[in-house]
Amino acid sequence: MAKMRIEMKNCGVLKSLDIKFNPATVHAVTGDNGSGKSTFIQAFELPRLFAANEILQGRKWEYVKITYGDDCFIFDSQKPVPLNRKLSDFIHIYPNERFIDYNLCDPWMRAAIQEVFPTLPKQSDWSEGQRHGISILTLISRARLGDLLVFDNFEAQLAPATIRMLLHWIRKRADDFHLCVVLTTQSPVVLDTFRDDLDQVFLFEHGSGQALTKIHSPEWLAQVNLGDLYSRGDLGTRNQ
Repeated sequence: MAKMRIEMKNCGVLKSLDIKFNPATVHAVTGDNGSGKSTFIQAFELPRLFAANEILQGRKWEYVKITYGDDCFIFDSQKPVPLNRKLSDFIHIYPNERFIDYNLCDPWMRAAIQEVFPTLPKQSDWSEGQRHGISILTLISRARLGDLLVFDNFEAQLAPATIRMLLHWIRKRADDFHLCVVLTTQSPVVLDTFRDDLDQVFLFEHGSGQALTKIHSPEWLAQVNLGDLYSRGDLGTRNQ
């Protein structure tokens, strides 16, 4: 399966970005408030907006290019570019796509819910955290082979143990269905689950973003706790 690549230039706070994500893998994008994580998420909305002939209201962006396999979407403020409509068909963004439909609940999802939320009450009594987590599982379970799924504010209202178990099931599904999963996070708990996947963590700062292993040596990162580093503000370059 092909990698996904996103390039951005002068899009809000993101001045220059060029990163690649692997298939069948979960990736974490982290950074301080205002580092560009939300702008990054919004870039994935562009193929759908253009496919629906919607206007980019209030966005003074210069350039965005999303490449996924043989499909490519380009937004260039300097010239009109034909839209590859196929790309918009397999990009899914949460919470834009948030729903729960038990009629489509397959055995994988039922098993995941039972393990992630073992004491789940009836649906009318679900907490916001339970709705959030089950909505994520719903979107994952509906994904087709090779889809790209992007989750904003992944850890919202979820307990630490729930976050770990939810990511365990998402990683299994991503591997089985060759899904490319990208999530933005400011949670030390989420980051700690990437101890064995250090090259799948990306840090946004100074108007750009890059893999954490390009900022620190993998050998050093393997000896530290990512969550603790992030909590202390020592994950990026500002303290080097």
